[in-house]
Amino acid sequence: MFFVMFASENIKSMIERDQAAIIEEEARIKSTLVVGFSSGPGAGKSTLCAAVFAELKFLGINCELAPEYAKGIVWEGSLNKLRNQIYIFGKQHQAIFRLLGEVDVILTDSPIIFSSVYDKRQDPLFRQFVIQEFNRFNNLLFFVNRTKEYMAKGRMQTADQAKGVDNVVKDMLTSNSIPFSEIDGSRESVPVIAQIILKKINHPSAEAL
Repeated sequence: MFFVMFASENIKSMIERDQAAIIEEEARIKSTLVVGFSSGPGAGKSTLCAAVFAELKFLGINCELAPEYAKGIVWEGSLNKLRNQIYIFGKQHQAIFRLLGEVDVILTDSPIIFSSVYDKRQDPLFRQFVIQEFNRFNNLLFFVNRTKEYMAKGRMQTADQAKGVDNVVKDMLTSNSIPFSEIDGSRESVPVIAQIILKKINHPSAEAL
């Protein structure tokens, strides 16, 4: 009888520790603002992401970049890897996940939600998982409107195909009730985005918006 009671208390204690660890992990994940720039290729996501990152760094914000993993694959010519969106998702997820709780802001030109767009298998279970993981983050998402000429170098799409991806991305965000703000892919957008981020993290230098 004593053994049964002892074992029962041990199990209860283990469950409580596991629950506490889960709560702590979720709090760590939510403690960092993940700023994502979305749209099709060549719209200015990487440019805006880099510029806003520099702006925040100059202001002394504890932030870091999580650059697009897939773009590196295109540059190295390993295009076969792009067919495996589970692999791409895992790499991009880890680039963000390792920074959660370590910095106040993460900026990425490749939100993990992109894997639900580029998955050629159209697997509903995979897409559901991607959206579920994306929603675990404390997200601030921007949709970048095109304002500059398309540069095909380092990309797999034509200008028209890239614009088509814009529509697919926006439809995916809307259909899954994922909030986003539209912003022009121009230099003038940089201080606007920076101020939105500063206000979001309650930084004292944030101006009234």
